[in-house]
Amino acid sequence: MGLIDRLYDRFFRQGGKRAAITRLYRQLSQPGAREPHDLTPTTMVARFMQLRAYANSEYRKLFQLSLRYDPLEQAPWSYLMQIGDYQIYQSPPLDYRLDNHFAEVCTMKVCQSLDDVLAEIREQLTPERYIQSQIESMAGAAKNTRRT
Repeated sequence: MGLIDRLYDRFFRQGGKRAAITRLYRQLSQPGAREPHDLTPTTMVARFMQLRAYANSEYRKLFQLSLRYDPLEQAPWSYLMQIGDYQIYQSPPLDYRLDNHFAEVCTMKVCQSLDDVLAEIREQLTPERYIQSQIESMAGAAKNTRRT
């Protein structure tokens, strides 16, 4: 949270955002220690995505969800949640045959990747860059017209 966000949170939200971030982080780093006790992979990853959503845009890329599995075998799979180099949670080996958590976690991983790409594109698609690219393409077209 940036300085302005902290001030806004303190005076207008009564510290609600900071409390939510702390609660989510505790639920991820110390699963089962306090309420809630839903430790399914889907719920844990959903909490991680909520925590990621609270982060400032420049820090969101540091939130990484990694899947460990062998696509050629029906072997156990696991997932790892980390912020930068700091590991928050490593799941125990999980069985593919139980529920459909693997597919749901994979979907969340794809959504995280798409969100990262969209954020990167959003930074590059400013009006100034659009105008600059139009000028460059017109200049390139004008050069090609003169040559022919």
